[in-house]
Amino acid sequence: MAEDVNLGERTGVEALMDQWRLYSSSFQNLCLQLCRIERSTTDRFVSVDATLNVTVSEATLENVFPLVKDQFLRSKLLGQHLQVPYSVCFEWDAAACRLSRVETTTNFMTPLMRVLGNLPDVASVLEHALITRD
Repeated sequence: MAEDVNLGERTGVEALMDQWRLYSSSFQNLCLQLCRIERSTTDRFVSVDATLNVTVSEATLENVFPLVKDQFLRSKLLGQHLQVPYSVCFEWDAAACRLSRVETTTNFMTPLMRVLGNLPDVASVLEHALITRD
């Protein structure tokens, strides 16, 4: 992996490690389940589809959804198992023989709709969530 690997808008191996430390400290029962791997015809890109299985804990509410103050919403979320669609694209730098970019996408809307049951509550939860593009 290149020392200056790009992770969305952040750079460096430490940024990548920070992201996974945040995931593991913010969710209980974190498990990444691989669904599909596809390599591009040029071997430059590898795309992965997976499911990020997590359980919402107090740490999740504090670290990811800190502005959800409505006790009814908090109680509906707490302890829920979410199956979050997750995809990642790895870009390979053939000249350097190293991984140069990692782009991730998570879709919290789908599992939150399953748990909360309506779009206004999902929008309320996601509106100020500390979830970034990367």
